[in-house]
Amino acid sequence: MRLSRRNATFMAIGTIAVATIALSGCGQKAGGGDAGAKAGGSITYLTSWPADTPQAKIFAAAAKDFTAKSGIKVDIKQLGNGGAADVINASVSGSGPDLFDDAPDHVPAFRKAGLIEDLSDVLSAPADGESAKIESDYPKSVISAASDKDGLAFIPHTILSGGVWFDAAANPGLASKAPATWDEFKAELDKLKAAGKTPIAQEGGNSSYNVLWFYWLMLRSHGPGAVLNLSKTAEAWDDPAVLAAAKEVTALQPYFQSGYEGSRYPNAQNAWAQGDYALDLNGSWLAGEVKSVVPSSAKLSTFPFPTYGADSKSVEELNVLGWTVNAKGKNPKGAKEFIKFLVQKKYIEKIGTDALNIPARSDVEAPASLAAMQKAVLASDATTGYMDNAAANAPTWYKDVLLSLDDQLVFGKITPEQFVAQGKEKTAAYIKSGTP
Repeated sequence: MRLSRRNATFMAIGTIAVATIALSGCGQKAGGGDAGAKAGGSITYLTSWPADTPQAKIFAAAAKDFTAKSGIKVDIKQLGNGGAADVINASVSGSGPDLFDDAPDHVPAFRKAGLIEDLSDVLSAPADGESAKIESDYPKSVISAASDKDGLAFIPHTILSGGVWFDAAANPGLASKAPATWDEFKAELDKLKAAGKTPIAQEGGNSSYNVLWFYWLMLRSHGPGAVLNLSKTAEAWDDPAVLAAAKEVTALQPYFQSGYEGSRYPNAQNAWAQGDYALDLNGSWLAGEVKSVVPSSAKLSTFPFPTYGADSKSVEELNVLGWTVNAKGKNPKGAKEFIKFLVQKKYIEKIGTDALNIPARSDVEAPASLAAMQKAVLASDATTGYMDNAAANAPTWYKDVLLSLDDQLVFGKITPEQFVAQGKEKTAAYIKSGTP
């Protein structure tokens, strides 16, 4: 998994790994030990961020500062290719970490394995050196995104969302007045094409990027649950909005770059960053990923996905990354102390300045490239998780039905009508199989 994006580490929001994790056996007793709360103790942090990423550098520097102040050593270890399964299996055997990276799509597996320590005492405490409760440092929507029915699962450091990216320096008109409606957006595509520009960068080799068009159209027409509901009943595919969205996706094909079907990450986004294409529907992590190739003259920015339909919904994707304290770790108390240190404003600010992502604290601004996205997400009437939570709650359906059919739709291999008919048929088979 690539690290600066959702599917780059085990905590990638779009992965299907959760479905294959074996959850069995009993681990060591929860809450085992408190030596780390005393000077000279230690904790283990199993990270999914490679050492050369900004996030890894931010957290490693904070760990060094934490040890210097508290006397508690932080042993940072790199997560292997096994991903979430490695965290669970190690914890079951009694050798799990005290702290590990987490994201909403992995919470069900970690919760089932009994690895999620109660964090209510962390929320009610202040960050190290600060006076307000940590809970007050975060928007309620962010805390909700990091929670499940059993409570808070992890403390967030980063907000993930999505939108339409463009270079404001090359397209100043979009900066002054971005298309607000789908009709305005299509008119802008025609305008760009008439000017000799390639309107849209499409990474055809990445199914999770191809599906973004259908995904956002459904969110705008139906709000949260629009995509997830397609996995719950075959009849949901009969909704006229599904066919209408599919037709809009098909109509976008002339605006993609030539050969988009064979584009492999990061070719399309790098070409976009260098000015070859005008727009890129992508995630909040994009500026960080193209940082090494984007010209110094560029001014990357975003605008929200346009409204769509007569009753368009004000809904944005809000996902979060953060840290979970392992209830089966040797030193959960020490891990909690480290989290209180990590969430200080001076470290969370670096999520924006160094990692070029949206910081999770409400009192920390996103970098200029993400200012519009941060504003849209936090001002939205409603939010939903990554891929409307379909990737987490119906992983097999998401991969084998939605992504597979959407690729064919985006590539023009099936018609919108075939997309709907096959979606209904395959969803019925999926439901009958009882597969997660």
